[in-house]
Amino acid sequence: MGRPYQHELQALGETYGWARALELGAVRSAFEPLSEKPLVVIGSGGSLSAAYLAATLHERRFGHIARPLTPLEFREVAPHLSAPHSALILSAGGRNPDVLSALKTCIEFETSRVAVLCGAVKTPLARMAKGQEFVRVAEFLPPFGKDGFLAVNSLLAFAVILSRIFCSDGAETLPRTFAALLGTADLHEFLRTTTDGNLEGVLERETMIVLYGPDTKSAAVDLESKFTEAALGRIQLSDFRNFGHGRHHWLAKRNRESAVLALCSPADIVLAKKTLGFLPKNIPRMIANFPQAFPDRSIAAIVYAMAVAGTAGIIKGIDPGRPGVPDFGRRIYHIKATRKDREVRDASNAFPLRRKFTTLGLSSRTASTLRGLSAAMNKQISGLTSRNFKALVLDYDGTVCTAAQRFHGPDEAISEQLSRLLSSNVALGIATGRGDSVRTDLRRVLAEKYWQRLWIGYHNGGEIGRLDDDKVPPSQCELSDELKPIRAQLENDEFIRSVIDLRFSQSQITLRPRHAISVHATLELALSNIKSAGAVGVRAVSSTHSVDIIAPRISKMSLLDHLVDCHVVSSLDEILCIGDRGRFPGNDYELLSHTCALSVDEVSADANSGWNLAPPGCRGVAATLFYLAHVSLHSGSFSLSLPGARRP
Repeated sequence: MGRPYQHELQALGETYGWARALELGAVRSAFEPLSEKPLVVIGSGGSLSAAYLAATLHERRFGHIARPLTPLEFREVAPHLSAPHSALILSAGGRNPDVLSALKTCIEFETSRVAVLCGAVKTPLARMAKGQEFVRVAEFLPPFGKDGFLAVNSLLAFAVILSRIFCSDGAETLPRTFAALLGTADLHEFLRTTTDGNLEGVLERETMIVLYGPDTKSAAVDLESKFTEAALGRIQLSDFRNFGHGRHHWLAKRNRESAVLALCSPADIVLAKKTLGFLPKNIPRMIANFPQAFPDRSIAAIVYAMAVAGTAGIIKGIDPGRPGVPDFGRRIYHIKATRKDREVRDASNAFPLRRKFTTLGLSSRTASTLRGLSAAMNKQISGLTSRNFKALVLDYDGTVCTAAQRFHGPDEAISEQLSRLLSSNVALGIATGRGDSVRTDLRRVLAEKYWQRLWIGYHNGGEIGRLDDDKVPPSQCELSDELKPIRAQLENDEFIRSVIDLRFSQSQITLRPRHAISVHATLELALSNIKSAGAVGVRAVSSTHSVDIIAPRISKMSLLDHLVDCHVVSSLDEILCIGDRGRFPGNDYELLSHTCALSVDEVSADANSGWNLAPPGCRGVAATLFYLAHVSLHSGSFSLSLPGARRP
């Protein structure tokens, strides 16, 4: 099994050049949604080493906590995560049972956004992700083919691609060649010039204590992985200071069988030398110093770990690429980890409750909170299923069309359901932050005979018109007086102009961030400008891709009032609302505070409205389709059955 390890090492230069030149459009698209939230990075084996690097890169780039996890660890923690988070799944082959389980867990427990980076194409992992609106997959086909027994070239490819994604806004900062990264194209020369100490003496010992700093942890993790998986020796890991909290005692009792390797950035050198200087003289030691800038030094350290494993294999007469896999090892590898914890089952059976608990930031549920929230949910279900509705008002982006459909309009499945309602004389409303592009898209997918029964609340309800009305929204209009001071501030701010695109309508200013800034940061800037302008009654709401500053008295609820004023319905209670951003300050927060409202994604903390009653893992447009599929039509009205809402 596998290929000679030295052959794997010889291909590293080609792999680096390939990964350094790889077109990253699809990869950047997959990673873009991850910037807004804390991140869990999931990997097994060699991919776990890459996960440690990705976590460090995410924290330094976006300032959010990131945590590397194995698939089993993630499956354990997922039911208890009460804060919104994203996930990155790394896999060289995209087919082992653990990585498939990780993606399944992300879907079941509705991880906010998921990116999958896979070193193979047309994999079971990609097939599982297909059709999942909140999962983006980036596959690549490397030139080195499949790894041998240990992750070598796939790990280097991951390290280079991740560094390019997280550390630049399009500018390439990594050295152009493998030789430029290491200072030489020869791995033996790289080991010699990087190592200060007795390399052979260290590798001859049975136990090696590996000390690391923040920039070299991923390399230390990989060294432990390779030594253990190839049975090259025993590795103990510690950062430089945790070593001083008792871990040094191993050397007091086991000094004849032990050695020490310190993996250092320039910032670690003084600490490393002081630490190793206090060790008994008979303990072999060496310091590996990586003077490159971050993240180059992290990649170089990973290559160093690979080279050390190769040298250890030569010394100990083991080929790390072909160590021989026992039959019991193959059987263990193919085990499917299935967990049947009561808590996981409960979370699946009462997922609407879990969504509310998550918004409230509560991972633990007391009997009283569970009882109170359950009563509120049952009351909401009863209210929604016991009445006839004469109108349906939907949010657009994220509810009627996915992010991928944003510039093309709803797909056939949604348009068929909308046509079904319209053909039964049910009135429809679309409440959107967008302008006339929504009108164009809906006219493309709906028959003209239905246009007069569909109302659109453009720019968050600032302008309202029927689908057959070409005059709304107006092609030219003056910005409302309340927003003019804010516009002046935004346009005079050089920083804002450099990172945010501005658009103006009569009652709304839309701020669309570019790659360098998050939606959350954009919202903070919007709120700051509203306050400094002294704009009373002006609000800011956010979507997944932009922030809207809205004039006073403007609201998506205006569309509901308009339907009453036009005698389409006799009261607001005859209108059902569906949206995706129900959590404040989401742009559906007010819409989903309506008495009769359902969310297809985020929910508010209000127990009396805006519940998401779709099945576990069913989100976005898929949840909209779920609700609409359980609508029973009558003459000019409809009712809702909600079979997926299970009572605990």
